[in-house]
Amino acid sequence: MAVLDEQRSWAIGVPEVPGGYLVGRHITNATRRILTRGEDTRETLLDYTLVINDELRRKRLEFGLPIYEGR
Repeated sequence: MAVLDEQRSWAIGVPEVPGGYLVGRHITNATRRILTRGEDTRETLLDYTLVINDELRRKRLEFGLPIYEGR
């Protein structure tokens, strides 16, 4: 138990961001499209990047958080 307590004292969680749950989901979706449909890796990842950024922007607006407008 002492070893587990020591390990837990060093554990750091990953902070959540509004809409952050979609990032992993869309990365998985992109990977599946690339592997199963043979779609172009670069284009598929770029397409999903736009979807992810749009969702994160929408959630930040919803919660009144600042938004980076540069591209």
